[in-house]
Amino acid sequence: MHDAILPSEAAPHVCTEIRMLRWSYDAVCLRETDDPLEQVCWLECCLLHCRNLIEFLDHRTKSDRIRAVDFTAGWRGNDHADLDKRINTYLTHIGDGRIEQTIWWVFNVVEPILADLRRFTEALEPATRELFLAIQPDIRPGAGCTKLEHITSVRASPESNS
Repeated sequence: MHDAILPSEAAPHVCTEIRMLRWSYDAVCLRETDDPLEQVCWLECCLLHCRNLIEFLDHRTKSDRIRAVDFTAGWRGNDHADLDKRINTYLTHIGDGRIEQTIWWVFNVVEPILADLRRFTEALEPATRELFLAIQPDIRPGAGCTKLEHITSVRASPESNS
């Protein structure tokens, strides 16, 4: 993290990314639309925030950006290189497969990142965890991020994501 940024100043930026991911994920999963372009727009928003949080969670990233390791020195995020590659391929290549992605494809991309975010909050020191909770109460471990029961009853089954 940039030396001039304190954790109390950086935490709101991280929480905004998490909120945007959850908000766009819910929109992808729950928003009913007949317009494939609208669905693609929500999906791209979701994947953009996934990509940003993958970079945040990766302890190997060397940059001046805010990272999970800046908040908890022993942090070791899961390797999301495959997810990052899938996201980058989807976002940078034009093709009709963009519209054909099922909700389960999105679920399988987003859920591992959300699981790592829950692990991250569990790894925080109590004072730092409270800093995050004061900004975004639903970051706590075990907090739901989507209405999965609704998703599974409305959308395609995992078997259709071949």
